[in-house]
Amino acid sequence: MVTIDDISMAAISYGEKKFSKTELIKKPFQAKRKLLSGILNCVDAAIEKRVAEPEFQYGAEAFEAHQQQAEKAADKDKATKNVPVKSGKSR
Repeated sequence: MVTIDDISMAAISYGEKKFSKTELIKKPFQAKRKLLSGILNCVDAAIEKRVAEPEFQYGAEAFEAHQQQAEKAADKDKATKNVPVKSGKSR
């Protein structure tokens, strides 16, 4: 005769694991947390890399260069404003 104890012992010997519903619910959230923390670490590394590069100029030289570029752009705008506008249909 087979008893309940024999069945439970057989289940344990075959390697069946008990699982909790809470652990099943936690798995997607843990995976999401791991993914987002990896993305955050990657972004932080990229930001630090850009900050470490000496890209920007400060001081009088940079201001003068900006002023010259602004004057060139203004002159170009003045030159394009003097072009006569065609009257009539364009097609």
